[in-house]
Amino acid sequence: MSIVVIMEDDDVIRGLLARLVESRGYEVQAFEDAQPALDAVDFCAVDLIVTDLRMPLPGDKAVAQIRERGIETPVLFLTGELLSETREASMMALGKCRVMPKPFRIKELLGTIDEMLL
Repeated sequence: MSIVVIMEDDDVIRGLLARLVESRGYEVQAFEDAQPALDAVDFCAVDLIVTDLRMPLPGDKAVAQIRERGIETPVLFLTGELLSETREASMMALGKCRVMPKPFRIKELLGTIDEMLL
């Protein structure tokens, strides 16, 4: 069973994401911020990270810390902000990353998650 870590500070969105991902048969570990996830998760055993960008510890900064550990887990960034080309390029430089704007379409989100877990 694939393991998906969700890092999202909005309780409603985090709960929705967790239920949607679990409905696909994936195991979910959900966190209200990136720092608790960094402290608790063995990212070597994780198959996908779904993270918001705007949190107390921003998602791209958390992923950079994960990459510093030598872990190349794919990442789906969710964001409600307009990204500059520079910021999006720096996120893509983290490797194995995709960006999806909020609000997202559920069907598109689930399709992207399924595709990233193949």
